[in-house]
Amino acid sequence: MKFQNEWPAYATNNQLNDYIKGLFKNLPIFTTLQDDEPVLNVYAGIQKFKIYKDVLIFGIGGSSLGGQALYALKNTSKPQLHFVDNIDPAAFLQKVSALDLKNTGIICISKSGNTAEPLMQLLLTVQQYEAQNIEWQKQCAVLTERKDNALRLFAKKHNLLTFDHPSDIGGR
Repeated sequence: MKFQNEWPAYATNNQLNDYIKGLFKNLPIFTTLQDDEPVLNVYAGIQKFKIYKDVLIFGIGGSSLGGQALYALKNTSKPQLHFVDNIDPAAFLQKVSALDLKNTGIICISKSGNTAEPLMQLLLTVQQYEAQNIEWQKQCAVLTERKDNALRLFAKKHNLLTFDHPSDIGGR
């Protein structure tokens, strides 16, 4: 369906979502990624997060915006993703406090692994899990470059599921 010529001005959200999904499906980057082993490994690892009711995603800028755009095209209601890209401490703690942490996964994304905001969000959230005696390590994954950085060292120390952010892909 050609958008300019055939698309009704009163299209439903589902029609628009289907149209946009069709556009993405045919973009070369998405067909290339289907055969990319690191991407397939991330996809396989992230499948474990489907068991959770909610998933907190920490990241700033490009580490959050791309995921938010793709999530807007979702066709499932579970899990509910919460992109936390605001550094306001009151709003952050209000968001985390409203969730059932036993049924909430955590994904922390930072290409450099040294971005202060997602690191602080992760540390504050870990405190909330530990205050409730929840073994958060099995509910957490990180995505960062494959080099020594604060996030990778934290993940290694706590034996977290860790994915390598390709160094040839920009952080934004």
